[in-house]
Amino acid sequence: MLNWNFAEGFHPTSKVWIYQSSRELNATEVNEIENSLKLFSKEWTAHKQELKAIGTVLLNRFVVLMVDESLNLASGCSIDSSVKFIRGLESQYQLSLLDRSVLLFEENGNQKEVLLSQLNEKISNGEILPTTFYFNNTVTTLAEMKTNWKIPVKDSWMASKLKIEIING
Repeated sequence: MLNWNFAEGFHPTSKVWIYQSSRELNATEVNEIENSLKLFSKEWTAHKQELKAIGTVLLNRFVVLMVDESLNLASGCSIDSSVKFIRGLESQYQLSLLDRSVLLFEENGNQKEVLLSQLNEKISNGEILPTTFYFNNTVTTLAEMKTNWKIPVKDSWMASKLKIEIING
């Protein structure tokens, strides 16, 4: 079960950005990245206005940034600065955090990556089942993240692909 303590005091409508790492992070990297996130979050502003922000690493694989927009809204410039920060992490740790063409699934506690281009094949050959968990990194709020981030494939946008396979299978 995921510990949501990092989000304590943040409104359910808080804006969330989830960046999936191209590899699992080791304990040292997680610690260093969380320290960097702490510093970035404290200094993150929009139009010179302080943002109520926080960042964390979840499951040694996901870098999460969150802004409680009930105080101040994240602007285009502030979002640009967060992307610059994420690109800096990519460079420093030799990993990809912005590649959306790799999907991450979990079954029996094991994570597996699937290229978007291979998704239909993996569903067809039974490597991805309706009950396989999928990390839906497109959620945009804390409330959504708590309920729709780690979900069974059958409850995701891939459900229609499962139906095609059942009909054709």
